[in-house]
Amino acid sequence: MAKYIKTAVTEAEQFDGSQQLVDKYEILVGSTMFNGYVGEPSLCYIQTLEGNLRIHVGDWIATGINGERWAVADEIFKQTYSKLTVIPQIVVSFIEASKAESASLFEAITLAYEKHWYNKKDMTWVRNNQDEFARAWLDGYQIDNKS
Repeated sequence: MAKYIKTAVTEAEQFDGSQQLVDKYEILVGSTMFNGYVGEPSLCYIQTLEGNLRIHVGDWIATGINGERWAVADEIFKQTYSKLTVIPQIVVSFIEASKAESASLFEAITLAYEKHWYNKKDMTWVRNNQDEFARAWLDGYQIDNKS
């Protein structure tokens, strides 16, 4: 049997039972609300392409590339998904410039070393974070707002 890996970026938010998330995701609630949170044992349902699916506090609400939504139990979510790598803005600029030149990952890393790319601090980041650089190149990234 062939094995597959998910290749699309998925946005997700953990359902905390708040009225804010109930409203945001148009969650159907089968019991009353109090103090802004779903009362237990509430029956909550999220509308999906397959129909209404039960969702529990602590589950994750995932949104796909076409806006479709589904619920994922917390334990399964933790085993299946990981956050995108967070990289400094200067590394984002380097990745985008390299891809615009149709460089391969190998060429980008080699260029970073050979050209003493930007400045020593930036080069140190690539040298010390090669796996994160590769993950960002291959899977996508989030920008470190502190950089």
